[in-house]
Amino acid sequence: MKRTRSNLWLFALIALTAVSFAVSLLATRPIVDAVRDLNLDADSRKTWLNLASIGSFCVLLSLLALFSTSLLVGGRRTFDFLGLTRSGFGGVDLMACAIGCTFLAYVGFFLRGQFFGEPSGHLRAWDQVLGAGAGGWGLQVALLATLAVGPAFAEEIVFRGLLFRGLLTRLPAAIALPFVALAFAASHEDLQHIVAVIPMAIWLTLLAWRSGSLWPSILAHLVNNLVAGALGAIGAASSGHISGWVHALAWTVAFPCFVIGVRVMLRRPSTDSREEPK
Repeated sequence: MKRTRSNLWLFALIALTAVSFAVSLLATRPIVDAVRDLNLDADSRKTWLNLASIGSFCVLLSLLALFSTSLLVGGRRTFDFLGLTRSGFGGVDLMACAIGCTFLAYVGFFLRGQFFGEPSGHLRAWDQVLGAGAGGWGLQVALLATLAVGPAFAEEIVFRGLLFRGLLTRLPAAIALPFVALAFAASHEDLQHIVAVIPMAIWLTLLAWRSGSLWPSILAHLVNNLVAGALGAIGAASSGHISGWVHALAWTVAFPCFVIGVRVMLRRPSTDSREEPK
């Protein structure tokens, strides 16, 4: 009976992966078609099309992670192992930790500026795409949603779920945590982007560890992506005059939430670093 249930679970995951990937492709098709109709140079068009396909890739990546975990730990334990369970954080605590994550992103990009000065071509391309207004605000909002939602789920499931919680079964958190944070940052490829992401990567990994759940880090990642993308688009569309507002928001809104988030994580007992997630 157990073997039959396990086989049914695997079949369901395979079907879910195929259907979800197909749906995500259909959902991003209007974005891709709209981009092809725009009057853009070859480099900008390539950047747009790559960003538009992120949603489909992230859906596939997250579901493949679920499928791999199911093979390793057994179907019914998959979500528990990955930490897709209740965290015990209240709504206010969750939002404080999520908004506090944006302060770490602000710190990361401040450090990037101190170390490197002018942004790399990779970062400039992102700003140009998000702030170009090409295709109208409808296309911009659709692209922003794709960039925010897809990576928030896929990257958290892979890095803070499969990798981090897997390492915690064999290594102490003092080793697993910086390793996963650096691995997540390195996945952003561009050196300047890697440096900018490191503070946020540490925060997200700490949040997943102290809460014992993946949902707080998913929410924090989602909020950060939405805020960063929206501010980038507004800033570029306003000829860069938003910089003063970014500083003001970072210190008056994000920083207090960061402090609250630190207190929340300090009073919350962490998961045992050597205990296998149940």
